[in-house]
This record gives sequence, structure tokens and C-alpha cells, in this order.
Amino acid sequence: MKKLIIFLLIAEFLTSFTVLAPTCILRHDMIHAISVYANKPTLENKTEVDRQRQITQRYSIGISSVIFSIMAGSTLFLFRIRKNSKSIIEKT
Repeated sequence: MKKLIIFLLIAEFLTSFTVLAPTCILRHDMIHAISVYANKPTLENKTEVDRQRQITQRYSIGISSVIFSIMAGSTLFLFRIRKNSKSIIEKT
């Protein structure tokens, strides 16, 4: 039972951070910075693109963390309910 829980939590972690994290989060500021850099490639514009990329990565990690927390919480909750129902059945 513990191996199954650990396996599911690892699978949920990998799913949330490898599949959902790189999803395309198109922020208006990021698109604007890229278009300005494409039209006028200066060091200041490149710095702005890098700054916007870091902000976008933080958003992506935050979203993935929330999704993982929801998935892991529901998995642990369901396993706890299942464990409690088995112990009640065994006592009777």
C-alpha cells in the first residue's frame, strides 16, 4: 500500500512539473518584450526579455505546485478513507 502511494505521488509530481509546467503561458508583457527585442535587438531589450522570461517561469512553477498539491492531497485523502474503511470492516 505504501509503495502504491509513493508511486502515485511520484507520478503526480512528474506529471505536474514535466507536462504542465512547460505549458504555454503567454503573458502580455512577455509577448511585448519579445516583439520589441525582435524589432530592435539591444542589450536593454534583451535584459527585459530575460526578466519577463523569469517571471513567466515563476508563474509556471507556481501553477504546477498548486496542481501537484491538489492531486497529491486528493490521493492521500482517498487512501486515508480507504484505509479507515478497511479497518472498520475488519473490526466488525
